[in-house]
Amino acid sequence: MSSIQEQWFAAVQAAAQDAFSRMAMIDLDVDENVSVGSENEKTFVIGMKLRGEHPAAVELCLSSELASTWSSACAGVDPEELEDDEVEDGVGELLNMICGAAKTALGETGTLFELGIPTPSDSKTLGIENPPNQKEVRFSALADGQPLEITIRLP
Repeated sequence: MSSIQEQWFAAVQAAAQDAFSRMAMIDLDVDENVSVGSENEKTFVIGMKLRGEHPAAVELCLSSELASTWSSACAGVDPEELEDDEVEDGVGELLNMICGAAKTALGETGTLFELGIPTPSDSKTLGIENPPNQKEVRFSALADGQPLEITIRLP
C-alpha cells in the first residue's frame, strides 16, 4: 500500500490532468522542476482548507496567463474579455474540481474530508498555519508551456 503522500500526489495529478483535458483541451506535462512566479510575473494563488477526519490544506498557484487561458476556456470567451475577478472565479472553480475529484479518489482509500471554500491570496502561504511535523506534497506541471503548482499540506 502506498503512503498517504503518494495517494494524494496520484489523486491530485489525475484530477488536474482530467480537468485541464476535459474543460480546456490542454494536456499537462508533469515536471517537478517547475516553479510559478518570479518578481516580475503576476500569479494567481488560491487555496482551500479541507476539514474532517483527515484535514489538509491545498494551494493552487498558476501564472496569470494560464489562469486567463483556463478561465476563458471554461467561460467560452476570449481571455481579453475577462476581468480579474472572473479569472479568479475560474481558478477557484478549477481548485474545486481538483479537490472534489481528489476527495472521491481518496475516499475509496478511507481518507475522508470535507471541502472548504476556495480563498484567493497574494502569496503562496495563504496564511495557513503549518503544524509541527507537517508533510507536504507538491505537484507541478506545464500546461501550454505555462507553469502551475499544487501544494498539499498534511498534518
